[in-house]
Amino acid sequence: MQTLNEKKPLRLVKSTDNLEGSTMTGFTKTMVASDKYYKQVEYYAQQILRTSDVAEIINILDVVLSETNGLQLTGEVSAAQEKIQHAEQKIELLENELEQLRELVHTD
Repeated sequence: MQTLNEKKPLRLVKSTDNLEGSTMTGFTKTMVASDKYYKQVEYYAQQILRTSDVAEIINILDVVLSETNGLQLTGEVSAAQEKIQHAEQKIELLENELEQLRELVHTD
């Protein structure tokens, strides 16, 4: 059983550094981005473990929180872009249908 005083190295994910230079699929890019994120989390966790100063821990957590908010915003922007793309496709379909109807009315 591990006690609180025992120190173990902190490692959250397996490294994917060797994938960054190769041709990457969307899934692989996500894995690399995820790995970078977890490396950042690991870095901040190590900083927190090294300090006993509460003010410094709060500063570290503030940085982590601001980075997490940035990620959430990026996700929201991505979702909004997908909605816009879907809406543009729907508009194009409706324009085509309208043009077909216009041609039918014009020929009658």
